[in-house]
Amino acid sequence: MVVSDYGDISRLSVFMKVAETIPDAAAMAIKAGMDVDLPAGSSYRSLVDVIKKQPELEKFLDASVLRVLTLKFKLGLFENPFIDETKTKQFVGCQENIKVAGEVANESIVLLKNKNNILPLDSDNIKSIAVIGPNANSTDLGGYTVYNDRIVTILEGIKAKVGEKCRVEYSEGCEIVRFISDSETTEMEIIPLKEEENKINEAVNLAQKSDVIIACVGGFSMTSREAVYKVGHKGDRVDINLLGNQEELLNRLIATGKPVVVILKGGKPYAIENIDKKADAILNTFYGGEQMGTAVSNVLFGDVNPSGKTSISFPKHVGQIPVFYSQKRNGFYKDYLEMDSRPLYPFGYGLSYTSFAFSDLLLKKDTISKNEQLVFSVKVKNIGKVYGAEVVQVYFEDKFASITRPEKLLVRFDKVQLNAGEEKTVRFTVTPGEDLSFTGINYQKIVEKGDFELMVGNSSDNIILRKGFYVAE
Repeated sequence: MVVSDYGDISRLSVFMKVAETIPDAAAMAIKAGMDVDLPAGSSYRSLVDVIKKQPELEKFLDASVLRVLTLKFKLGLFENPFIDETKTKQFVGCQENIKVAGEVANESIVLLKNKNNILPLDSDNIKSIAVIGPNANSTDLGGYTVYNDRIVTILEGIKAKVGEKCRVEYSEGCEIVRFISDSETTEMEIIPLKEEENKINEAVNLAQKSDVIIACVGGFSMTSREAVYKVGHKGDRVDINLLGNQEELLNRLIATGKPVVVILKGGKPYAIENIDKKADAILNTFYGGEQMGTAVSNVLFGDVNPSGKTSISFPKHVGQIPVFYSQKRNGFYKDYLEMDSRPLYPFGYGLSYTSFAFSDLLLKKDTISKNEQLVFSVKVKNIGKVYGAEVVQVYFEDKFASITRPEKLLVRFDKVQLNAGEEKTVRFTVTPGEDLSFTGINYQKIVEKGDFELMVGNSSDNIILRKGFYVAE
């Protein structure tokens, strides 16, 4: 069944102005196949009167009711309409689910930079660690999440990992930003550098006495959130730099000459080209969930070899936006006067503590009909010294088409786990009718005959193997 977002049916009238009244909006929604009016059915309360005036709409109501009741029947709600509330305490936050949260966090962390293989850190040879930054001890999990006592911060995760082996000290360094709220609106306040000089100096002094610096920066729920029209909830930004004095803090930490590992946390990619040039290592977590602190420490100290990949391109500068791997050919990359047009980290990018080699891209057939499947395989080998996992990414290019097509499109991917020296053959199947199709000039889904190219790599900008194939009638 189809459900609306919060109050979206009423918005057809109130905000979008495509319906004159709420009942008009309800009529539009029921005709469009909207089955449930969330959150409280305020617009659909008018449906009785609407259908009395427009009885031809009753068939749409019947169709929606059928879909809702069918789903409820499949869920067993007619036989067992109520749940046992006591079981929620056994399920929410149980050890099994905490373990899953940890596994998800472990696999989602992306290693963006690792100069001179500074990571993983060797806790046996480190006497002191400075954990610094506004996100170092943050319990923020992102929008629409609730604090719980299972959250492990980055600081807590590192302390638990190293135990008594080395000294771990913490300094906030600076705040990200402040928010001032009243009954009408919420305003963001950038904290003047002068106000935070003492905190930054305290962090630098701590860093100078430490063997390695873990700098935790980025954003939090209020700096990357949903904005609500005419309610005073502001949620977007004109820039994607690090807010406040965070970059100043990082520059001063880097100037100490001590190794600096930057950990990015927040709901968006950040433009950090200058930091990328200077930092020794960079990890991106987005929001890693309640076990993120444990996962970060697992990656920092090598208990987990990072295997996450960027799910969005990271621009060098906000002026590059939109920047994405699947641009159409008429939106091709053109360099700027000040810089090139490539992203800082492309879609699908992510490093590992080991290295992988791709070879032998083999197609079962290099000519198929539109109704056949393209079957192919590629070999992946771990040529490093430690266990690791690599995401094999398969893209394709439609060489010639009746409308402008993207320069490449991700069509398949698979994460392969390999011991040092191990090699595996990864097999894929692509169906032209689903995977190579597009909406044609007549607005119909089509697959055109012609030449295509298969591309295999470990990111959208690092294509290692290519092989052409032909789709016939």
